[in-house]
Amino acid sequence: MSSQAPFAVARAAVILRGRSPLPLRVWYPTAAGGNGGAVAAAAVPAPALAFGHGYLASAAMYSSLLGRLAARGIVIVAPETQRRLFPSHAALAVDLARSLRWLAAGAPGIPALGRAVNPERMGVGGHSMGGGCAILAAAREPWIRTVATAAAARTRPSALEAAGLLAVPTLFLAAERDWVAPVSHHQRPLYEAVREGTSAQLRVIRGGTHAGFVDRVGLWGVARHRRRRLGRAEQLELSAETISGWLLGVLGGREDLWSSLWDPERAARAGVRLEARGAPGI
Repeated sequence: MSSQAPFAVARAAVILRGRSPLPLRVWYPTAAGGNGGAVAAAAVPAPALAFGHGYLASAAMYSSLLGRLAARGIVIVAPETQRRLFPSHAALAVDLARSLRWLAAGAPGIPALGRAVNPERMGVGGHSMGGGCAILAAAREPWIRTVATAAAARTRPSALEAAGLLAVPTLFLAAERDWVAPVSHHQRPLYEAVREGTSAQLRVIRGGTHAGFVDRVGLWGVARHRRRRLGRAEQLELSAETISGWLLGVLGGREDLWSSLWDPERAARAGVRLEARGAPGI
């Protein structure tokens, strides 16, 4: 995969009005950077990802990862909801789908986005709890085209049961040294639950940690393990490279990026253990 990130990144925030207000953070590719710049023409029509945060985290804590994805040509929208001690996983899944519907409607409130997003090329993802909620959302909304998660955790309602309903390409990016949502108890069972015939991957980053997907603030900063073997910047870059390759392959039609993701030797050279199921076709 190419590590090139050709775009500057703009950030925005908006609150969707309605019976339940929905605060969103947005990252998107632009030629100018900063706030207010239009989506870069070279990225249009841009694929979109709704990203769910982890337990007691916030969308803002993922700026490094989500900014890297935007720099590669992806529009990211992240709900700032369900941050309380006892969150509703079902409600966060609904918020992820609602976020994408807002983008498909032209992103009212952020004129710079306009009609830059392709409403038929949208996916969901997230970290930890947010990854499990992304699976819930995709199982309920057949128009969602792909799932791309990082250290996805099992949820209530059951993300494990929802994974069995998935009929879209699904990525489970995991960290070898994850003591919060261990691969053996979370990502592996979710991966194995995806129904036969659906393209799915489990990619385990050697030396990676649960907190390596998050910026150095808040709960997940405390959760870092002192004996980790992979630097945070390295894990973030590898994660962005993998997730962007997946999204641009599935949603953006980049067959070169998509095919490279199925090469086990290339994955091994990058420090990733790859398991794959289903045909690697778009």
